[in-house]
Amino acid sequence: PEGAPVAETVERVLYGPAEAVVRFQQTCGPVMAKGVEDTALYRWYPLACLNEVGGEPDRFGGSVGDFHAFCEEMSPGTMTTLSTHDTKRSEDVRARLAVLSEMPQEWARAVGEWSAKVSFDPALDYLAWQNLMAAWPIEPGRFFDYLLKAAREAKTAISWAAPDPAYEQGLRGFAARAVDECGPSVAGFTAMIEPYARSNSLGQKLVQLMLPGVPDLYWGNEITDFSLVDPDNRRPVDFGRRRALLAATGSG
Repeated sequence: PEGAPVAETVERVLYGPAEAVVRFQQTCGPVMAKGVEDTALYRWYPLACLNEVGGEPDRFGGSVGDFHAFCEEMSPGTMTTLSTHDTKRSEDVRARLAVLSEMPQEWARAVGEWSAKVSFDPALDYLAWQNLMAAWPIEPGRFFDYLLKAAREAKTAISWAAPDPAYEQGLRGFAARAVDECGPSVAGFTAMIEPYARSNSLGQKLVQLMLPGVPDLYWGNEITDFSLVDPDNRRPVDFGRRRALLAATGSG
């Protein structure tokens, strides 16, 4: 009957021989990582801060009551974190992006202005503008490195297995022009939303520290950090800056 092979497979991988169950479990993680996190999340991004490891980008929020109910189920030994070596965007980048959900008209006008000046690939441009603004200030080389990885992960024009030097050269040009020609406007927009983004950053950090569990501060994230996907979020920590900030508080 129709569906019988599916039912048989489900039965085997859930309740069948140990080897079948273990092989299925070993396969789930890589399929999820490559199929969803490293492909789908680079193709569909109406609000990129939702496109996070373990996230559901079509779920824009939940109620306070649901959040408290979730917290009540958390174990005291749970690790809580906002940024890791594997996040698609650091917590402060996501905090900026979250502001866009509250001012869609202003954001649409800004993107329209930037896109009229510089465009490259309709399948990638909108992701580029979101991350350029949210990680600002960012130099062209670092921005290009992010876009190259995003394009290869999306696999709509190029991939890790099928590079295209012409496309990649065009992408490098787009990154340089976007920073050069739209940079002042991007900087102005980022400055406009910064008070709200800072509120988001501080608020989510307070929630993280007060949740049940053990808070983990990824390296350098005791202050704001505007990093993108790895390897960008694995750059060396600027300890000199942190020592200076600590000394300035009189606590050094």
